[in-house]
Amino acid sequence: MSTNPSEIAKRPTTQLDGFDTFEGGTEGGDTAPATLLQGTRIKFTNEATWITNDGDELPDTLELIAVDIVRATLKWKPDKSLAPDTFVVGPGERFPDVVERNAATPRSEWVEGPDGQMRGPWQNQHTLYLIDADVNKMERFSFRPRPSAARSRSASWPTR
Repeated sequence: MSTNPSEIAKRPTTQLDGFDTFEGGTEGGDTAPATLLQGTRIKFTNEATWITNDGDELPDTLELIAVDIVRATLKWKPDKSLAPDTFVVGPGERFPDVVERNAATPRSEWVEGPDGQMRGPWQNQHTLYLIDADVNKMERFSFRPRPSAARSRSASWPTR
């Protein structure tokens, strides 16, 4: 039997788990679910604390593990009671130019921003998914940086 790697017969691999045919990507502007949030939404405050969407401060002892980042483009609707149209940006794809999209969108479709000013409805967004490191809990969390941070190429995620 030869030990030369080029002469050793390679056996075909056998996939036993079915993951070899899994395809999780999207193409052609497929719309994601109405919300990208999973579990508890958390925020990082100006006072350098982590809080839930309800304003409850997270304990200093809580350890979270980042498990995924989803990038999406949202088109907000003038009726704030309606969820935005959400388009997931696939792996290796670039965010669309929302400045260009907003400029091409009729003013009748623009929305009121948090500052009370009218703005285009298109916005790029990152969502970071985390899980509690405590294996007895495994609670899920979602974190979205402010839109200005999501646009920045040098944006960094806050750490504790």
